[in-house]
Amino acid sequence: MPSSERPTLEEMEQLVERMGPDFLELCRSRGVSEVEAVKMVEEALVTLSHRWNRISDRARWLRETLDEQARNRPDAQRKEPEDERA
Repeated sequence: MPSSERPTLEEMEQLVERMGPDFLELCRSRGVSEVEAVKMVEEALVTLSHRWNRISDRARWLRETLDEQARNRPDAQRKEPEDERA
């Protein structure tokens, strides 16, 4: 991807497409609803677009950001995956 100040629509679409399977797995494992997932992606992409030229590994940044958002949701501590309960 070229390193420009702002991403093109094509660059953002390619990044989201590459991240799709990882993000779906992250949502399933963290119990994130579809509504929450859409909001998380929207927020992360807005932030990424503003920092575009300062982030070299955008896929990694997006993955880590979405994982952090999923872990830190207000109800994340109350909803533990079934297989991790003691």
